[in-house]
Amino acid sequence: METANVEYASPGIRLGSYFLEGVLMICTLGIGWLLWALTTAGNGQTPAKKLLSLTYLTPVIEHHFD
Repeated sequence: METANVEYASPGIRLGSYFLEGVLMICTLGIGWLLWALTTAGNGQTPAKKLLSLTYLTPVIEHHFD
């Protein structure tokens, strides 16, 4: 199994992204945010994560049954 070189965001950065998400929702009246989110969702991002260059990765768990 090959692992990627991943750098995890600090809790402060993640908290800041949630705050930025709220600000963006308010500033775009929700409609702009929703359209923006639809275009970035395929990459594992929300609008705030896109601005902060963050990506959500789903952990892959391999099960071996003998």
